[in-house]
Amino acid sequence: MTRDRLVQYFFTALLVTFFGSAALNSREVSAADGPSAVADEKETTEKSVSQKIADLKAEVVPKGRRPEAANVTRDERVATLQAQLKLAEELQAAAPNAADRREVALLQVLILSNLEGFRAEGIKEQTTTFLESLEKAGDASLLRQVRLKFLELKLAAAGRGPVNAFALLEENRKLVDEAPYEDKVSLISSIIQLANFALPAQQEQAAKLLDSYVVYLRTVEDQRAGRQLAATEGVLRRLRLPGQELTLVGDVTADGSPFNWSSHQGKVVLVDFWATWCGPCIAEFPRMTKLYETYHEHGFEIVGVSVDSNRKSLDTFLEKKKLPWTILHDHSEGANPGSANARHYSINSIPRMILIGRDFKVISINARGKELEELLKKEFPNVALPMEDESKETRPEGKLSSKEN
Repeated sequence: MTRDRLVQYFFTALLVTFFGSAALNSREVSAADGPSAVADEKETTEKSVSQKIADLKAEVVPKGRRPEAANVTRDERVATLQAQLKLAEELQAAAPNAADRREVALLQVLILSNLEGFRAEGIKEQTTTFLESLEKAGDASLLRQVRLKFLELKLAAAGRGPVNAFALLEENRKLVDEAPYEDKVSLISSIIQLANFALPAQQEQAAKLLDSYVVYLRTVEDQRAGRQLAATEGVLRRLRLPGQELTLVGDVTADGSPFNWSSHQGKVVLVDFWATWCGPCIAEFPRMTKLYETYHEHGFEIVGVSVDSNRKSLDTFLEKKKLPWTILHDHSEGANPGSANARHYSINSIPRMILIGRDFKVISINARGKELEELLKKEFPNVALPMEDESKETRPEGKLSSKEN
């Protein structure tokens, strides 16, 4: 996720005008009103502040997309964010309990991060002032949570697999390691995603990072930690695949033919994780077809692993589009729904294309587009590839949570 996409995700709100600082104390209560009146006023004030916090959260973290936000200029967005920040500061001062103060503080983190995304004037000073105010308040737990949230958002804004993101994690390793699990649940998920999208040059660095989290997560008794552990181990298996053998389970192809993975040894094999609803996956097919037709008779195979949950959708697709290569479909329901092959390697974005050599060892876990062509040229140096006009590269990936047609 790029910085601009992060800003778009966390900010689509219009200018906040529903709150004025005077509203917090719109009615004064005197001792003459009696203790019950004071108690009633306190309850009303708490509800009022809590509701305003909820309203602000709805603006800062809106549910769904707001089309009108696309027409708002950069300066208007910055002005809105500054208004939201001012409101958050007033709510922080008026918050009646620790839970509300935490809620507001995390909203302040999001607002400040969005302002940083827009390179707003004075944002560094505003962030420093905010952190200093928390430090002065003496709530070490809240300060730690805020610093962790800032780190999480910076990782998200850094994009997929950049070197500076891993360096940022290393710089903040002490902060992360010393935090209790509850405070860093979402940060760990962000770290897993960062490693998941690591560029080839950073894959070993990502694997070493995940190694330490595997050790840690095994010590945490929490269902969320169990799920994160499974995901981390899967990503690690995939990152460590180059030079190792890939495992595929299944004994029947989508058309009912027998399938024996071990029989592919001695051939160059492309394993393609894909789905019928994945546009980028389908966009790869023309190139894959050309390569298959060129190299198949020389010992090149493709095994497509469909992660479609709807078998009927897959069958309909294959009836319309006759793919010449093998297709597996191993989706199952129950305690562990989905594709066992995809789950084993934490394949959560597609297409994921893995090239395997004649020795059955993985050559590349990123064998896609022109990269695949270049790798196959090395594997089949004496086979000429037909010349044609270069088509545009289609690099986006589809997430496995996408809805099927």
